[in-house]
Amino acid sequence: QHPRVLEEMDAWFKYFSRNHLNIKWTFPESWIRIPHDSWKFDKYRNPIPFIESFVSEQIFSFVDRQVDLTGVNAVCFILPKSLNGSNVYFHGGWNEIKLPSGKIISPWYWGGDESNDYGKGLSGSAYWTHEIMHGIGFQGHAPGGLGWPVGIMSSQDKPILTVNSWEALLNGWSDSSNYLCIDSNDVVDISLKLQSLDVDYDGITSIMIKISESKLLVIESRRPGVYSKFPDGFARLMAYVLDTSKPYNRFVRELEGFEWEKNQFMYYLRVDQINSPDWIFDPSISSRAFAVPGQTYTYAGLKIEFVSSGKYDTVKISKLS
Repeated sequence: QHPRVLEEMDAWFKYFSRNHLNIKWTFPESWIRIPHDSWKFDKYRNPIPFIESFVSEQIFSFVDRQVDLTGVNAVCFILPKSLNGSNVYFHGGWNEIKLPSGKIISPWYWGGDESNDYGKGLSGSAYWTHEIMHGIGFQGHAPGGLGWPVGIMSSQDKPILTVNSWEALLNGWSDSSNYLCIDSNDVVDISLKLQSLDVDYDGITSIMIKISESKLLVIESRRPGVYSKFPDGFARLMAYVLDTSKPYNRFVRELEGFEWEKNQFMYYLRVDQINSPDWIFDPSISSRAFAVPGQTYTYAGLKIEFVSSGKYDTVKISKLS
């Protein structure tokens, strides 16, 4: 399946980066046999930190003697199908690894067992893309809770593989034609047309409102699209807060649910209305993060109303008195 995976990745990067990022793939001439038993990589028999350090310290050292990694920026380890059923752990690392040859590698991806519960039925291209993007400037895993189906950097095992507006802007994958920028101090009652982030990546796909020197309110339209397999007829508005003063708090687990989300550098607002049911897709995902026409968000003295949906969404922004 590897040619298919590479073709999928190339097409995805071409679309979302607007040709700013292209990958040149190289392969060794033959399989490399690692002189260790596969059970050492069984995620049920060994702690993940042990597996990660084993890959970064021993496997890379061995491969460095077998393959010329000169000019290589990222490494993906592909495992043979004969290891299916062995529970070999999927893993990606974006920490820098200095090899015996002096070469520094980051990021890297350890392919794992595609037949286990972490890889079953999922596209390898999404996993590889997600991990590579961690290593080139995309923090990911926010906004939204763990596993939310909102974009490739939120969860690579869901059928929504878009890039959110902020991270596309931050990494040079978009331009000013994609954004309508407003200072919250200048807001009057205004109605705006917004194109879906999922349908046409070349239009105005987000409204960005400056709240302070470190905070933005970002508004996006979500629909089924080429890389977004939302249900047919799905039409929602989402709004998230970006706070550049906050660190990457993904692994701080003292908080749970919405409190954990708000502790991240980005988080989705909830609509002012009460929804029934209060979840969407699965019970861990709040339906109040996905506005339908007629619903509103309130934040920092502003009201954001999802007026109507169609080819374009109509959004009304007003200042509270």
